[in-house]
Amino acid sequence: MKEFWNLGKLKGLEKMPEVSIIVPIYNVEKYLRRCLDSLVNQTMREIEIILVNDASPDFSDVIMKQYEQDYPGLIKCIYLEENVRQGGARNKGLNAALGSYIVFVDSDDWVDLDYVEKLYQKAESTGSDIVYADFLMDTGEKKETRPNIFPQLCGLQDKRKRKMNLLMTGTGPCACIIRKDVLLDNRLLFAEKMVYEDMAICPLYAYYAKRLDYVGQTY
Repeated sequence: MKEFWNLGKLKGLEKMPEVSIIVPIYNVEKYLRRCLDSLVNQTMREIEIILVNDASPDFSDVIMKQYEQDYPGLIKCIYLEENVRQGGARNKGLNAALGSYIVFVDSDDWVDLDYVEKLYQKAESTGSDIVYADFLMDTGEKKETRPNIFPQLCGLQDKRKRKMNLLMTGTGPCACIIRKDVLLDNRLLFAEKMVYEDMAICPLYAYYAKRLDYVGQTY
């Protein structure tokens, strides 16, 4: 992948990314390389990776700069002078995103190499605004697969489904791909400088989407 991106940079072959991957970063130098390795080696090439350093006190910035140098044209780094927590960092990344779709990945997570491609293909083939996947909680001592949405609530949205999804959809922004216009047109931004910022906004993703879908796999 590194060779591809450098070649595109040199020969002017870069295309506008279809998917923007946004990674908020704070005090995660222990996990960051594993996260970034899983992103720069994605099978889908029409992507950009936006790393937002939320005034992190550790050496995450050094790792970010190294990857930006190694993958020019693929990685874009943003450095915040003030800590605005995950919500604010995601908002900064969203403001800089060029892709038609958004994928949020937390910096202590990692994903399968075909993760973005599979969710993007499902979104494009079904015309869905959001496509969800299951995810794995790995504590080091225990691994547990968890669902992100009830499959029976997918498909075209009607009043009943919107109400049910508002009440029952998971509160995290990860393990899904989201059409960017759904977020921008409905002003679905995160609260800044607070914890559990995603609980207030993420159920509204499913409420405002016209169509939802689901990939029954864990990535």
